Amino acid sequence: MTNYCLIGAGSMGSNHLRVMHNMGLSIKAIVEPQPRDDFPAALKDRLISSTDDLPTDIDAAVIAVPTALHADITQQIVDAGVKKIFIEKPAFIEPQPYLQAGIDLIVGYIELFNPAFDCVRQVLSENRLGKIKRISSSRLGGPPRDHKKAKSVIWDLAVHDIRFIEALLGSAVNFDHCAVRRDQGVVSSALISASLGDIIISFDASWDVANKKRTLEIFGENGYVHVDLAQQEAFMRHNEFTREGNLDFLGNMMWSTFAEEVKFGIVKEEPLKREIAFFDECCRTGEFPVYDVSFNARIEALTHV
Repeated sequence: MTNYCLIGAGSMGSNHLRVMHNMGLSIKAIVEPQPRDDFPAALKDRLISSTDDLPTDIDAAVIAVPTALHADITQQIVDAGVKKIFIEKPAFIEPQPYLQAGIDLIVGYIELFNPAFDCVRQVLSENRLGKIKRISSSRLGGPPRDHKKAKSVIWDLAVHDIRFIEALLGSAVNFDHCAVRRDQGVVSSALISASLGDIIISFDASWDVANKKRTLEIFGENGYVHVDLAQQEAFMRHNEFTREGNLDFLGNMMWSTFAEEVKFGIVKEEPLKREIAFFDECCRTGEFPVYDVSFNARIEALTHV
């Protein structure tokens, strides 16, 4: 069994802790200098305040601290002798030195483990939409508690959909333009235009909207697919139109156009559980996915496009 440590048990890390504990993983240490009031009593004996106090028998680490702390924490974990590391997105580190030193890294792009992703990938593999023409995503919601530590809405939100769409298309997209809005010097809203061949792609990400939204639409020659990632729901509308006419109050004929809607039966499951299970499998087998070393540099350059 793999012995784990969890670094960070705050707003996101507490979810990792819950999932790892419920899965029965061996959690040897939890590094959190300011544990929440609702920290599980059964795990308080594993709380430590610093990576300096890590036990010597740790095989793998899950890092769930704010983005700005990724580099320092990762180096501390490596210095402690840990060679298998899961970092919550966007893994704001320079990966090459670690990879060359034989460190296995996985970045937590959780939407790749959303059952809705599997559904959309199957739709595309079956060519049900025909030739893809346009893709648009919206990831909106309020800001994190400390938006400066999150760097920007691009790193906090947009990276999920960029990773998602590139995984679906099997290729990196070309960023054509990025319009941003800043709040106290930090990018809080971004509208990114991209393309891949003749496919037009847009990414809309914002902290300036109160209501949470996580949607994706893919338009093809045969219809389009609408995905709600938060609800794990998706449907397709075919481009086979029927028209119905009705008289308005003046007696004029009003035409309406309808398209058949097909809802997909997605079996809902917590993406984080699937993601941690994948990392655990990688730790047990020693088979890790290839790390995309260019992704961070491409995202960092976005605001200059």
